[in-house]
Amino acid sequence: MTVTSGTRPDVGRRDDSALRFRALADIARVGRGEPSGVLPRVAEVARAAMDGASASLSVFEPDKGQVRCLVNVGELGPDEVPEPLDEVYSLLDFGNLGLLVEGQQGVTVTVDQPDQDDDYVALLRAYQKGSCLSVPVPLDGRIWGELF
Repeated sequence: MTVTSGTRPDVGRRDDSALRFRALADIARVGRGEPSGVLPRVAEVARAAMDGASASLSVFEPDKGQVRCLVNVGELGPDEVPEPLDEVYSLLDFGNLGLLVEGQQGVTVTVDQPDQDDDYVALLRAYQKGSCLSVPVPLDGRIWGELF
């Protein structure tokens, strides 16, 4: 019996694993080079590892109760720019950000599931996305920011 790669159930899984392995190897190399290019490279490696359409890195500004987006990579939605100057999100407006910062837990939102955070759903629709994963970025025992 001849088995072609199109009929083997583990082929897709191996392709995904190879993609993720390459992304992890890229993470190990991301700190090399110019410091100014580190954040876009980290966001791009995270995007590739998750096989996502886009990724954003934001810094938490506790004194202002907000996160400030530093970089967007991948397939950007309308009005998204790679290095935004004024893209900020208030913890008061985005309730799930509070969970992320205070509880140090990730949040997933899908536009077509009931009982989702309305502000996140509106943001996803504005950026023409169907879902998101928002996870905390810890540094020195505290939350530095968010990977979205």
